Amino acid sequence: MRRRPEDHGLLPDGGDARAPRAATTAPPEISLGARQAARTPAFWLLIVSTNLAGLGFFGVNLHLFSYVTDGGCRRRWPPR
Repeated sequence: MRRRPEDHGLLPDGGDARAPRAATTAPPEISLGARQAARTPAFWLLIVSTNLAGLGFFGVNLHLFSYVTDGGCRRRWPPR
């Protein structure tokens, strides 16, 4: 079985593997510890957005039970 693009003579981006290519180097990988990651703006943006989404889901679920048990779903449509 051929599983990789190189097995078909291709590169992952669709180029020809037989054609000469320029040597490229990958950018160095940055590894952060927990304290260093907590100081980045991206970390806090993820925390805030996750908590805001959680509050939205909590608010819907909190009121959904009352809406269903009080007969909110049994209203006639269209209203008279």
